[in-house]
Amino acid sequence: MLNKSMFAVWLWPDTAARLGPRLTAQWLADAGVTDIYLLVKGQSGAVCFDGSETALKTALPGLDILPKMLKSAHEYGMRVHASLTSSTDAAFPALSP
Repeated sequence: MLNKSMFAVWLWPDTAARLGPRLTAQWLADAGVTDIYLLVKGQSGAVCFDGSETALKTALPGLDILPKMLKSAHEYGMRVHASLTSSTDAAFPALSP
């Protein structure tokens, strides 16, 4: 039986982009966060990673926030979980009529 406490937060990619992945991770670690649920694809259908190899639009052009946030969070021992919407986003009806 694991006896480890977990303190998780939901994180929007634009927050990490605005503050910077390193500072975001530092602040979260200082607050005792162990797990980050990073929104990698929201209701707009845009993604926060390099979408060039997918049919998906990138929410933050020129900023591949997912790998940067992963690296920064892992440096502080935090886990990152991908949070995404699937069939309820704005892109789904257009791509799958």
